[in-house]
Amino acid sequence: MHNHSQRIELAVEGMHCASCANTVTKFLESKELQNISVDFAASRVSFELEQDEYLPEIKAGIRRLGYSVSDPVANQQSKRKISP
Repeated sequence: MHNHSQRIELAVEGMHCASCANTVTKFLESKELQNISVDFAASRVSFELEQDEYLPEIKAGIRRLGYSVSDPVANQQSKRKISP
């Protein structure tokens, strides 16, 4: 049985204070995620996820809290090229 979790990092816009971060943290804890880190100043959320199929549900839950969520930061590593 493979229980390999992966670190997910999301950009979450709209968190303005520690209370916002606490709201997101409590939501992620309710989903039984591990190693949760919420940084409202950097607009970043990260956690360990064992099954990728739960990511859309987690992102939707954060949106229901009133925040916008972009794709995982790891997918944004490729540089954007702007043609003239």
